[in-house]
Amino acid sequence: MNYIHNHDDYATEPVRGLPAALPRGEFVLWQGAPSWRAFARQVFKTHIITGLVVAGAIARAAWSLNAGATLGTATGEAGIILAFGLIGVGILMLLAWSVEKTTVYTITNKRIMMRVGVAIQKTFNVPFAVIDSAALRANGKDVGNLSVSLKPGVSLAYLILWPHVRPWRMRDTEPTLRAIPNASIVAKLLTDTYTAHVQTTDALARSGVKVEHLDAEQPVAEKNTTGTSRESDETKPKDPHYIPRSLVIMAASAVIITILTVAFAQLVDTSTLRTNDGAPAFSQEVQFLPLEGDRIAVRSVADGALITTVEVGTDGLLRGALRGLNMSRSQSNFDLTAPFILQRFDGDGVYLADPLTDRSIRLESFGPIETGATADLLRIGHATGLATP
Repeated sequence: MNYIHNHDDYATEPVRGLPAALPRGEFVLWQGAPSWRAFARQVFKTHIITGLVVAGAIARAAWSLNAGATLGTATGEAGIILAFGLIGVGILMLLAWSVEKTTVYTITNKRIMMRVGVAIQKTFNVPFAVIDSAALRANGKDVGNLSVSLKPGVSLAYLILWPHVRPWRMRDTEPTLRAIPNASIVAKLLTDTYTAHVQTTDALARSGVKVEHLDAEQPVAEKNTTGTSRESDETKPKDPHYIPRSLVIMAASAVIITILTVAFAQLVDTSTLRTNDGAPAFSQEVQFLPLEGDRIAVRSVADGALITTVEVGTDGLLRGALRGLNMSRSQSNFDLTAPFILQRFDGDGVYLADPLTDRSIRLESFGPIETGATADLLRIGHATGLATP
């Protein structure tokens, strides 16, 4: 018996949720779909991810404040983490909503049918004849999972059916109606129907009547008595649960981009270790001193002269680089007020180096900047006749 039916154009199903008309004598008792909110929590763990994002944002804010950032700056950094994290959670919720709109669970008087898959539709056919038992797990709102275990020798691929399976039952896959509302009512319906089916089958077997388990491909006769054929595809009403494939592709692409962006941000550090062993063509010690209103003064250590000022709302990349360098100092219990060194290496550009941690930032990596404190530091670094012994 074939338990899986592949079909892409499910908008033309003869019976919603089924790949073909039911055999004579079989009829639908119940149809439903997962609750997307419960599905998102159960499968994608959105509540846990949200908690981790919030915890990460709080930790980032605390780390920035400890490194000397202002409350406004620390809040802004935490807000960025929250924004990207919640965008990711929103994408997972969109996928859960798509699962609700594309999934159809069906219970007939002879079997369970499961039409699943957001991008590629598959229908799984589980006749009562291969079911050994059923189990229900529901929460206080009666939203839960109804799982069925199969008889020995009958198996379905866990990964193909996922996530419509009982979690972690990989060897003996148990098809599961996930996150269904009114779960206890559906469970009772399935139990009563399955019991009646088994009793009827046993009675027929004892009486010597041959029992055949009809597959879902066998069509039932048309109910139309006028002699006309069934409706053409053009006149059939559009399935209200149909989701355009382009939307599915866009959602999947957004998930991939988000994962790659987060991975890149975690793996790449904006600060680099200085590896040029040659002597710098220019070197000058500078100090970054906090001023009122989140402004930063850049002064020369040699004579105390003001070189430039990092104004509020400007030089975001330079501010971020300084926080990164200060965090490295803080981790090693170094003096946060110690001077940095502005250096130029011929053919390699201008660097802001930390002699305490041996870390440095290449200022040209911030891109073409013509105004602001970063531009002033670059002009000083590239100026001629300023080399120090």
